[in-house]
Amino acid sequence: MATYTTFPKEFNRDWFGEVDRRFLIILLITLVFHVATVGYLQGIEWAQMTQEEVSKYLDAIYRVKPVTIDAASRATMTVSTGKPGEEIVEEIEETPIEETPVPTRSAKRRGSRAELAQAK
Repeated sequence: MATYTTFPKEFNRDWFGEVDRRFLIILLITLVFHVATVGYLQGIEWAQMTQEEVSKYLDAIYRVKPVTIDAASRATMTVSTGKPGEEIVEEIEETPIEETPVPTRSAKRRGSRAELAQAK
């Protein structure tokens, strides 16, 4: 009769014997929660905001008007190369930049202090 040796029992280990079970349970629950949340949020149709609503929110948040760029301010310049039928058309954008300085908090404080000093 042929004898054979078996694998020693002290080397037999469980697949997840050394992994913390509480960690695995928390990991699986949060994974399911995150996947379900992302799937739900992808299925929602979000309402599109109109330009009036956007400007209303910008006024409320920043209290400044958004800068609008006039599309009619573009100029086209045609350059002739001297050869018949060959022209190079270049679009040059000439938009006047009207930046109004937005006062910072410190500038507002300095201004209010100066006004208080003048009032005294």
